[in-house]
Amino acid sequence: MKTSTSKKLGLNLTSPPHKPNSLRRSRALKRGGIDLVPLSEKHFPYAWAAYRRGSFDGSLLFPADMDVAEFTAKLAGLSMEMMRAGHEVAIGLAQKEGETIPVVLVSIEYGDAVATPHAVWFPEASPRNRLELGLKLFMSLKKQHLVLTNIVSRKGEKSADVKFHEHLCKYGVLRRVGTIRDYYGADMNGVLFQSVGD
Repeated sequence: MKTSTSKKLGLNLTSPPHKPNSLRRSRALKRGGIDLVPLSEKHFPYAWAAYRRGSFDGSLLFPADMDVAEFTAKLAGLSMEMMRAGHEVAIGLAQKEGETIPVVLVSIEYGDAVATPHAVWFPEASPRNRLELGLKLFMSLKKQHLVLTNIVSRKGEKSADVKFHEHLCKYGVLRRVGTIRDYYGADMNGVLFQSVGD
């Protein structure tokens, strides 16, 4: 009877020496060039441009008819309010054509060892930027908190946000835990995700 080369050498090829999810995470984040930094005044023009191009559509806090002064005052006021309450407001930065620019506005609410992030993606954010910044955010938050997200999804449809979070589940940072029917009103469900420990 022949013995395989791997058995002769004492290699165990059925269980790799690394965690498969962390390998994929490291590969996805290998390129670098991304960062999450606190929101500052220099980021406001980028947020305003994203607002003008529809990134804040559907937001109750930022109605569609605001001018630049109203938008800036509202964003500054809400950010200060969140920070005073112990929460965070950050900007995700990514490399675009050799320049580092903001591509996402993230607010993170903290409470009783739970972190709840909310993101507004700017039109400049590529799918790769979303993946890298999403992984970076969830990996850093889940070190100290249980991370919970609740995504709005129309009944019978799977929104782009739900698909994005399901894709992040493949990297071992999140898992889908259920759907709350009509949570946001008639035919508007809440799809729940939570962080997964290492």
